[in-house]
This record gives sequence, structure tokens and C-alpha cells, in this order.
Amino acid sequence: MLGTVLVAQAGTGSIPAAVVLLVAIVKITGQVNAAVAAVAAVAAVAAVAAVGTDPQRQNRGMSDAGDFVDLTLQNEATWERAAQANARWGYELDFYGASVGAVRGTIRDLTRRYKNMTHDEVTALSTELWNVPVFERRLAAIVLLQANLSRLDNTDLTRIEGFLRGAMLPEISDPLTFDVVVPLIEALSGSNRTRAETALERWAHDGNPWLRRAAHGIAAKLASPEISDPPGKSPSQRS
Repeated sequence: MLGTVLVAQAGTGSIPAAVVLLVAIVKITGQVNAAVAAVAAVAAVAAVAAVGTDPQRQNRGMSDAGDFVDLTLQNEATWERAAQANARWGYELDFYGASVGAVRGTIRDLTRRYKNMTHDEVTALSTELWNVPVFERRLAAIVLLQANLSRLDNTDLTRIEGFLRGAMLPEISDPLTFDVVVPLIEALSGSNRTRAETALERWAHDGNPWLRRAAHGIAAKLASPEISDPPGKSPSQRS
């Protein structure tokens, strides 16, 4: 019966739904037996296959580059890692179950596949990835921006502000703050730096807790560069 339900969820392309069912069984029984594990693994694989072969995928507004990132992340995913992420961070975001190393590797492959991306292409792709509330996609958006810092300027803080407002987790807001915004601002000078600092001052008094968190962290980091990024190494830097 459980296997039928999990496979049914996989057939809809819903890896998170299948994982949620598995986590519920773990909480009730205290263990995952070999049969359940096998069925769940099949379900996760089936879900990835279902997404990858969906004939409607091209009609969902996903670019070729976005499609490449999304499918690569799902192909790198495991149901065990997704279940662990849900247990650790809850259900504010969905999780494919790909490692941070896989996310970084995916963006490296992207830059080799799509060489010389322009500023507009980079920022548009970051938004495309961010707009789906999946942890690995949002982390990929951050790594993409980090890899293209030289193309960014103070006008991109508006887009990043929108990202921070919906960060949902410190493991998303902190790498965006310290791996993207801090070096972006450090590279600015003159009137561009002044505009950026004005934006940060506004963030510090905003009603959104993630925006305030970012503003205070940036101010502390710029004032004392030797301060470590909390809680040490940000998720986008971990292998």
C-alpha cells in the first residue's frame, strides 16, 4: 500500500511529496525498513524521470539554461538527502536532495556550456531559478551571482532585496548576504557606493526580518572585515 502511494506521488513528478510520506513513516515506526527504502528510491528516480520527459516542460517559461540547471540538480538528488534536509530545516522550502557540491558543480558546468553570459542573462537566470521555492535552485541562483560578481552593480541590489525578502532560511539568506552582497558593495565606489549604502540603511529599518538580518550582517562585516561569516562558513562555500 505504501509503495503504491509513493509511486503515485512520483508519477506526478513530486519528489517532496514522496519524501514527506517517507518521513512520516520514519516518525511513526522509528525506522525505515529495506522494502520502504527501496520503494522510496524508485519513487524518487521515477519523479526525476517524469519531470525530465514532461512534454509540457517547454511551455512553462523555463529557459534552456534554467532547464539545464534544474534537471542536473534533480539528477544529482537522493531521497535520503532530501529527507535529512526536511528533518533539519522543515518545510519552508522544498528540497531536491542534491549536495552543495553538486549545486556548485552544476553552475560550473553551466558556465562552460553557456559561455560569456551577459549581465542581463545572468540576472534573468538567477530570478528564474529563485522563483521556484526549492532550496537547491535558490542556492544555485546565489552561486551563479557569486560567479558573476564582476558583472553586477548597485542597481542589482533591488533584485537581491527581493530575494532576501523571501529567503525563508538562514542557509539561504547568509550566503546571499556574505558571498554576493558584501563583495558587490566592497567593489563599488563614488556615487554607486553611496546609493548602495543608502539602500542598506533602508534595509536595516525594514519590517522584513531577513532584510534586517542581511543589513546588520553587512554593516558588521564592512566595519570589521575579519569577522567570520555566521555561522562560520556559509552553505554555498561548503563542499
